[in-house]
Amino acid sequence: MAIPPGSYKLGPENGKLLVKTGREGMGGKMGHDLVIQVGRWSATADVGEDPSATTLTASADVGSMEVVSGEGGVKPLSDGDKTEIKKTIVDKILGDTTIDFKSTSVSGGGTNAVMQGDLTIAGKSAPVQFQLQDLGGGRIKATAQVVQSKHGVKPFKAFMGALKVKDTVDIEIEATIPGA
Repeated sequence: MAIPPGSYKLGPENGKLLVKTGREGMGGKMGHDLVIQVGRWSATADVGEDPSATTLTASADVGSMEVVSGEGGVKPLSDGDKTEIKKTIVDKILGDTTIDFKSTSVSGGGTNAVMQGDLTIAGKSAPVQFQLQDLGGGRIKATAQVVQSKHGVKPFKAFMGALKVKDTVDIEIEATIPGA
């Protein structure tokens, strides 16, 4: 990555953290593919001269998740639906906790790299891999696919299981590195 060596603080003031869900099952057409924004999150990136010396720790507050959009469904997603989805996430799926990440290795360089690490959701850790992309001008993008069941999370179901949230959710982070 072309980010200069140093320690950088990231969060909502200089970036956006999104969780994207999909739907499946016989009743999948009734639900929505959601984009959920995390309002409170923080990350510390310690960038080394060599990419392999780079580390990152991050934390996201589940209670700060807000549904920003929903595609599909038999009817548009209402504000009431968004409120109910957030309540379900906090009360029934993840709890009012944090989701934490700690990198274990970084490989690659130039404009693309891969960061491996441990992601802890609802108290259970599992490995995850982020694809990192240098967008130029100090901007970075990180994407990952997270399998909820590997973290002990049961994907949401409704209508006696006919509508299900896919087990795999997409994580997307875009941020501007301060001073880079």
